[in-house]
Amino acid sequence: MLMSRLTEKNPPSCFSSDGVLLSTGCRVLLILTLWLSAGTHANTLEDSGLTLAQQRESSLSEWRFKVFLDQREIGFHDFRVSTLGEQLRMETTAEFDVKILFFNAYRYRHRNVELWDSDCLTSLNSSTDANGDDFTISGAVNDGRFIVSDGDDTESLPPCIQSFAYWNPKFLDATNLLNSQTGKLESVSIDFEDEDVVQVNGTGINAHRYVIKAKDAAITLWYASADARWLALQSIDDNGRTIRYVPQAIPALEP
Repeated sequence: MLMSRLTEKNPPSCFSSDGVLLSTGCRVLLILTLWLSAGTHANTLEDSGLTLAQQRESSLSEWRFKVFLDQREIGFHDFRVSTLGEQLRMETTAEFDVKILFFNAYRYRHRNVELWDSDCLTSLNSSTDANGDDFTISGAVNDGRFIVSDGDDTESLPPCIQSFAYWNPKFLDATNLLNSQTGKLESVSIDFEDEDVVQVNGTGINAHRYVIKAKDAAITLWYASADARWLALQSIDDNGRTIRYVPQAIPALEP
């Protein structure tokens, strides 16, 4: 979860796409209005029937997304996951610019580096420029706790926590997630909704659709039904505009 609530004065970065079929909209990496869906949902990853297949054993997996606000491209968000000894290293970079005529009405820059041991976050360092508001968050496991600081306040959290790690489908079973921009542990519910088809570079991929609901946000995610690769993300901002991550590159499967 990367972006703060945006006002009418500072329009939110949002995205939409021409080439990806993403059905029901929900807010994505911004703090958005909750969109409550009806129906009965599976409560766990296992209940949803999503299969965690073996992905290509590689020192690097990369996701690259174009980011759209309604029909307008506003930037990109890239994720790189690599091995670092016995740990995984995740680096993400996001740059969004919302322009009105020739005026840059909203500028967003975010970089985050995380280390993971199995499914537990062991360290995090993030920096964010949200239209001139700067955030710097650091955290690491120390003496059996995860200690996170924003430079002013320090908080002690349980030793095994997870962030909004969309790239790792196992996070779909989480009930609390660390916001890498604010350093706050947020209570969430994550539900399987339905099956869809997502277009990735002209190829339709059968997908499972999930929605994450937090206090002030709802994010819709799609994962490939066959192997649980993360495919896409969508949301609605506070002003009703569609935010969408359109996949340009996703990790390959082992043949």
